[in-house]
Amino acid sequence: MSASPHVLIAGCGYVGSALAARLQAAGRSVFTLRRSEHKVAGCVALRADLGEVAELSGALCALPAGEALDVCYLAAAGGYQPALYRRAYVAGPRNLLNALATRPLRRVVYASSTAVYGDAEGGWVDETTPARPSAFSGEVLLAGERWIAAARGRHCILRFGGIYGPGRNRLIERILAGEAIAPAAGPHYQNRIHRDDCAAIVQHVLEIPSPRRLYNAVDDAPVALAEVQQWLCEQLGVDVAGLRPGGGRRQRRPASNKRCLNRRLTNSGYQLLFADYRSGYASLLAASLGRTS
Repeated sequence: MSASPHVLIAGCGYVGSALAARLQAAGRSVFTLRRSEHKVAGCVALRADLGEVAELSGALCALPAGEALDVCYLAAAGGYQPALYRRAYVAGPRNLLNALATRPLRRVVYASSTAVYGDAEGGWVDETTPARPSAFSGEVLLAGERWIAAARGRHCILRFGGIYGPGRNRLIERILAGEAIAPAAGPHYQNRIHRDDCAAIVQHVLEIPSPRRLYNAVDDAPVALAEVQQWLCEQLGVDVAGLRPGGGRRQRRPASNKRCLNRRLTNSGYQLLFADYRSGYASLLAASLGRTS
């Protein structure tokens, strides 16, 4: 099945804007959809709230009638609250696909999260591991995945790890400001993916002939936060012993400890742009040091 020339990116924010630029450069006709005013060079901007059915249906009238369409659902919740998650990850895709019910959809890509796995106590998980969310965020995302899987059309679900990249330098900035928190004792593994890889992975699953239904979208190296902080401190010339103690600090989100395998993704032919946190943070470090010199 050849790729559709038309792509709709719903929730065209941090990752979606990078994806839109990639697809437009590749000659695709790209329509971007978000609730606020936005513009990506060469793309057609549509404005609507995914939670407002009438508003959404009106905006989608600008899509070419009767022509095959690829849909990339990349919306973000905008806050760590159950209602916001349900609106973004369950109601949003349902409203969008219902509004597109009369249009031929070639492929639907849905951005989920490794949060659906819950806590594996530092063990390895892959796409065959049962999803057992340990927090409402994973539960809602899993509900969204199930809705997408039951909807019409060929779907592909991407479970992204923690996304970082240009403009998301919080860990670097906290270390430079002396605000970084030393992690609790014992290895606590995190799974990362650079923003540019996120966009390239979505493009990859749009273009390969027969993608699997589910991929872990993470880099090659799950890593303990303590290791990342130590490496960044070394690069920045900061004494790691000076990190603030983390005992008793209230966590905004429940912690989960797991190592996600990306073998299914790499076996599909995808080559990571940033294979681990060292390569991914290199350009971010250069930018940070430039700001503080």
